[in-house]
Amino acid sequence: MKQLHVGVFDNPQANDTGMALWRYPENQRMHFDRLDYWTELAGICEEAHLDFLFLADAWGWAEINGERPDICSVEGLELPRLDPAAMAAALVPETTNLGLVITAATTFEQPYSLARRLATIDQISDGRLGWNIVTSGTADTAALAFGTPQIKHDDRYDMADDFMEVVYKLWEGCWEPDALVRDKAGVFAEPHKVRRID
Repeated sequence: MKQLHVGVFDNPQANDTGMALWRYPENQRMHFDRLDYWTELAGICEEAHLDFLFLADAWGWAEINGERPDICSVEGLELPRLDPAAMAAALVPETTNLGLVITAATTFEQPYSLARRLATIDQISDGRLGWNIVTSGTADTAALAFGTPQIKHDDRYDMADDFMEVVYKLWEGCWEPDALVRDKAGVFAEPHKVRRID
């Protein structure tokens, strides 16, 4: 029998649904940029014994002929948007069992920096981090934000395969699980259990 995992999907931005729910009198979404908003949501998820809180992300935003329509700012669409990795790290000490899942793209980051960031959050959360792997979609604004040309779909996925190979090598091939000795007598890590990847 398969186990069903249940969680909450959200975006750390003002208007997640495109429906401007922040305007409803009881809704507190306009405080998306305050840690206590997310702490309360994470607490509700944990109290309900949900498996995870999924903080989605995207790099791009809507434009028409190179201009962001005013209605996007009026309604709080897509921007401003917080970094889900920073938010997940902030929620680690506020939760005990709740999984924290974030979106991170392979197109605009380097494998080493992303692997280190995700491994750090996973380590300090005792293994509660999940990664929604994306290539960053087709938004031209995402590529422009990083000063790069848009990459074709198939090329992005070929790059993602290479990216993931490097990330897995960094996570699984560099340090053996028992490499850290932490012996006060003078050995922090066993050199033969630490290796460089190729």
